[in-house]
Order: sequence, then C-alpha cells, then structure tokens
Amino acid sequence: MAYHQSSRLGVIGALIGSLLFTGCAERRETDKQIQDPIQLEMAIASWQQSKIEPMVRAMEQLNEATGLFLRSPTIESRSTWRSAWISAHDSFLGASILYSPDNFQRIDAWPIEAGFLDSLPNYPGSGIVSDDTLEITPTSLEEQHQITDESEVALGFHVLEYYAFDRTMEDFAKGAPNFRKRQRLVQRVAELLQTDIASLVRAQETGPEVNQGSYSQLLLKIQRRLQRVFSEFNLLGEHSPYSDWSSQNVRTQLGAIAELLEEPVDLNHFLINLNPESAQTFNETLLEAHTLLPPRGQPDEAASSRLVLLIASLSQQLGDFITMLPAEG
Repeated sequence: MAYHQSSRLGVIGALIGSLLFTGCAERRETDKQIQDPIQLEMAIASWQQSKIEPMVRAMEQLNEATGLFLRSPTIESRSTWRSAWISAHDSFLGASILYSPDNFQRIDAWPIEAGFLDSLPNYPGSGIVSDDTLEITPTSLEEQHQITDESEVALGFHVLEYYAFDRTMEDFAKGAPNFRKRQRLVQRVAELLQTDIASLVRAQETGPEVNQGSYSQLLLKIQRRLQRVFSEFNLLGEHSPYSDWSSQNVRTQLGAIAELLEEPVDLNHFLINLNPESAQTFNETLLEAHTLLPPRGQPDEAASSRLVLLIASLSQQLGDFITMLPAEG
C-alpha cells in the first residue's frame, strides 16, 4: 500500500543535507546578526504556524475518513482511513516538536493494551467494548483513559491506529459482536482527538509556550524532545506498532528539528556563532541519523546500534551548546 510520503521525506533529507553547506557558507557571513528576542519569537511563531495549518487540515481529514469508514466499511474506505491516520499523526509529531510532553498524555499515549479496549481471540469478553455496564461517551472514555496504568489507553492516535490497522473488517460488519459499541468508541475517540488538537492550537495562539524569544529555551526544548526520541527509539516498534510506522515517527521528529536550524528560525546560524566546529558536528550527526532510519519498517541491527549512539550524541551536543551560552539576566 502506498502512503504518498516519499516526496516529503525527500524534501526533509535534502534540507538536512543542505545544512552542512549552509553552515560552511554562514561562517563567512560574519556581518549577519543573531536575531534579537523579538525577532526570534516572531520567527518561531512563523515556523510554528507553518506546521499547525497542515496539522489541522490533516486532523479534519482523519475525522472525515474515520466517519466514512464507519458508515461504509470497505477495503477502499479503510485504505483512505489508514492514509489519513498516517498523515495526521506525522503532522502532529512535526508540529509539536517544541511542546511539553504533558500535551501527549491524551493525544499520543503509547504503548497501548489492546485487551483494555476490545475483545481478543483468547479473551472474548475483555475490553471496554465488551463491558455491558459501561456506556461509550466522551466522559466515560476520559475516565477510563489510563485509569490504573499508562498502557490502559482509551484516547488518542493509537486507539484509532489499532482499529484502522489491526482489527478485522468483520469486526465492523453489522451483526458482529458489540458492533455498534465498537463503532461508537472509534467515532468518539476520533472526535475527542480532534478536539484535543484544537485545544492545543488555541493554547499556542493565546498563551504560546513555544514562542519564547530565548535561544537557551529553544535549545532546552529541542534537547527535551531529543531525549524523548531517544526513549522512543529504544522502544522502537511500540510507537505505532500496528501501522509499522515507528521508524517514520523518529524521522519526522528529526526532520522538524532540522527545519528549526534553517530560516525563519535560523538556529544553525546561532550555533555556528557559538562554535562553528560543534555546529558542523551537530549537523553531520543529525544527517547521519536521519539517513539511517528507513521510511518503513525497522532499521537493521547494525543501523540500530549506530542510531542509539547518534541520537544520544545529539542530545549531549545540545547540552554542550547550552553550557556555552552566557548567563541570562
């Protein structure tokens, strides 16, 4: 099945590769000024808006594709649903690169325990869908979400992923056990996910945590995400396991970090001014890590071992840059 992501990946790969040449060129641009706090804040806001708009559109398309499949569960509508899920999840990961992990608890919670949601072959009575005492409503799903354990996930992208990629078509056919309740659960999760994304966007617009005109804060936010990416890579296969999109999740986040190095944020220029050699090393490490990650499936053993070192090194290199910063008043 084609998911039409190859052109985007090519653009990101070219972007990361160009940073090496950009860095060398900018060393010679000694008259270029570092952005002041107001300029930096505006640049981050501009970049963030460029990521938010496609994310919002992708979320709308995911909600529409979910409804279409539930109304008419066919091979074609399921293919559309899967493609919409991949696009929306990918857009979210790229757009949220500067957000606190606290924003992920409802939207992108993983790993999930499938038996908490629905019946399994060896456990036909398991899950929320099989519980006759539990009505499927937004409130009940919010209450059930991670009720006793983080893996008891009832909200977010990965609930939809599980149903879009793993459950059989027969589960959505009229007459299947708990057919209507399963449909309600999937529909409510899609609606709540779109609502949570909209709330995230409003928070960014009215009290943006990302738009701070401070290079030290920007570096700390990127380092925090790299630490999350490192943990994610060590659990590769558990984030988006049903769609086999785990490797792409890491590629997307590294690609978003590469975008921040370029204009309008132009973090690369700031790093070069701090230490040109360290800036080039960071660019080269980022490029190698991105290149080693396959678009689909898992990297081989040799690539995985190298990636662990590279991603850990990226976080450490940012930490070194942070120690070079002058103390803020």
